[in-house]
Formats: sequence, structure tokens, C-alpha cells
Amino acid sequence: MDVDNSIEAILQEARSHNEKNGITGQLIYRAGIFVQFLEGSRDKIEPLLGRILLDQSRHENLKVLFKQELSERLFPDWSMAYKQLDDTALDIVNSIVPWQQLINTSNNGEKISANRILKVFEELKA
Repeated sequence: MDVDNSIEAILQEARSHNEKNGITGQLIYRAGIFVQFLEGSRDKIEPLLGRILLDQSRHENLKVLFKQELSERLFPDWSMAYKQLDDTALDIVNSIVPWQQLINTSNNGEKISANRILKVFEELKA
């Protein structure tokens, strides 16, 4: 199975599950790395995160960058939006927080503010 088909299968599964559970968000992909933003009620997000953590066949080096209650959703109409980062989108991310810092934040002890992470997803949702 090629990468595009694998991602499509992931998106179909996520969208089906999320729609049934009132979860929304976005999945970002670049060069084998996924960054995901999930939003919904804690009683739905926590079990989903638990299942993701247990699925070690598809997830490695999983990091939770932040947990926060938001007053409104960034992706109210998307059970799972998807953005493959081309060079233009990568430039947008890098203008907010360097991509390498974002994906390595837990490994090097640096913390990125929730506001900067939220801004990445806000900028990429268009």
C-alpha cells in the first residue's frame, strides 16, 4: 500500500469514528511525520488518545504537545481535516514555529506555547 492510500485509510477511519463521537480536528503530514490536532469533550478525547497510545503498530514517538479547553472549535465542520505540508505550507509553519522544533519538542525539553501550536493549525486550516 502506498503512502497516499495509507493516509486515505487513516482519514476514513478517523472521520467515521470522530463523526460518531463529536470529535473534530486536523491531521498534518510531511515526510513520514504526522501532527494531529484533536478537539472535543474530554470524555471522548481521552479514550481516543488511549487507543492511539496503545496502537504501537502505527504510532511511534507519540507526544502530546498540550491539552487545553477552548471556548470554540477551530474545525467545527471537519471530523478530520487534512493538510499535506508542501513547501509553501511549511514556510507558513516555520514562520510561527520551526517544523523541526514542533516535531522534536518533547525530545529536547523545549516547550512550545499552546498559542503558537494553535496558530499553526489556524493558519493551515484555510
